[in-house]
Amino acid sequence: MRMGRGSLGAWVRTSAACGLLLLLVACGAEASKKKGVSESRAHAHYQFALRLYEQGQVRNALAQMLQAIELEPDNAVYRNSLGFVYFSLAEYDLARENYDKAIKLDPAFTEVHVNLALVDSEQGRYAEAEAEYRRALADPAYPTPEKVYVNWGLTLRKRGDLAGAEAMLRKALEASPRYARAHFEMGRLLEEQGKADGALKEYLTAWDGMPELAELNLRIGEIYCTRGESDRARPYLEKVIAASPTSVEAEKARMLLRGSPTR
Repeated sequence: MRMGRGSLGAWVRTSAACGLLLLLVACGAEASKKKGVSESRAHAHYQFALRLYEQGQVRNALAQMLQAIELEPDNAVYRNSLGFVYFSLAEYDLARENYDKAIKLDPAFTEVHVNLALVDSEQGRYAEAEAEYRRALADPAYPTPEKVYVNWGLTLRKRGDLAGAEAMLRKALEASPRYARAHFEMGRLLEEQGKADGALKEYLTAWDGMPELAELNLRIGEIYCTRGESDRARPYLEKVIAASPTSVEAEKARMLLRGSPTR
């Protein structure tokens, strides 16, 4: 079959277009493959960082988190986690910088508002912290409002508003009646106000959810000792010593077991 000039030109143009399309597809596939490898490596660094953080190796966790960010700088989850690591190291400006980037990347990322509130609270920016707590609670889909109420309560306690702090802790317990941390913080608040019986009740409820916490066991033991109930105090104080024999809490527990005051 003969092909005319017009047909030949159309065929050449069509062939060129197909060749370009195949090249673009191949390049796109290669770019996608590289992106997938980069995401996989970043995720591996991120997961390793989380494990290190849980083990208390915060500096090593930071190094791994920075490698994840280097590979995926626009990942809002990684930015939020990096901010939290910096917060743990008291690097509040760097924490805020990464939280701000996370919010810009994902404006609906409610958890970041809670974390920003913690930074504000640590830096004495209480009004700003409360504004962030309100933003978090404005999200009806946020799964753990009780945690926001507890942190808000601690912020109010820091600024000297004990009545407001107690009200927030009660809201936390309304949202989640068995939330151990809320009971623990309520116990601390009541103990500071000289309400030892109420504090002990809250501590014992908290103990069901966090029995390994040294500070909690020590506080329960101290109250029992103050009440002259050394037999009840002993298992809690021994638990403190067994969990961390060289800690400050363990030394206080030993003093109580010997019958010496710790305060």
